[in-house]
Amino acid sequence: MLLASFSAIIPVFEQENGEAAGEAVGESVGESADETASESSARDAVRMRATMTDFTWSPAAGEAQPANVSLIGEWDWNTHTDLTFDSSSSQWSTSLDLDEGLYCYKIVVGEADYRFDPNNSYRGYCGQYENSVMRVANDTAPMLTIGEN
Repeated sequence: MLLASFSAIIPVFEQENGEAAGEAVGESVGESADETASESSARDAVRMRATMTDFTWSPAAGEAQPANVSLIGEWDWNTHTDLTFDSSSSQWSTSLDLDEGLYCYKIVVGEADYRFDPNNSYRGYCGQYENSVMRVANDTAPMLTIGEN
């Protein structure tokens, strides 16, 4: 019954205003010709979740920089992903495109020094080994931020 009442309103609106309902709706949300560019970009801004998962590592104070640092994890236990060294920050980093879920992983310093991620306190067991655990969010789900604009 509500649907029938609603569909009866649209033709009446079009007849009274001499325009299609879609045009009127578009103008009511700020698509008029005199809208400023900043108003348009603010209205059109949509917060998106990052689609890449970032991993970073730096040596502890007093520890020498290693020749290489890599990452290994549940996404592919057979392949090490090399981290890239940034000399300006003395930090190693990489980004991976991972699906939503929980992943066990370790930082590998040098060739065989498997370590927990010092930037992530979450731990868990994958099989018999304790690992760092990363939770990857669903990057297609909407985000909500509460606070000042």
